[in-house]
Amino acid sequence: EYFTFHRELEAHHEEAMEDVLGTHKSDPEAREKFMQGAKEILDLEEKFWLGLATQ
Repeated sequence: EYFTFHRELEAHHEEAMEDVLGTHKSDPEAREKFMQGAKEILDLEEKFWLGLATQ
């Protein structure tokens, strides 16, 4: 159930991120900041999941 719920939640999150990025798609600096922030979040998520795997 967790993953079903989480997937539904992520669908809305993806739509919101597309809207935000769409607003700034012609601004290279804003796009770079967005991509850097996304990479940082993904790196943190990787650490989280790898940490769970070692427990």
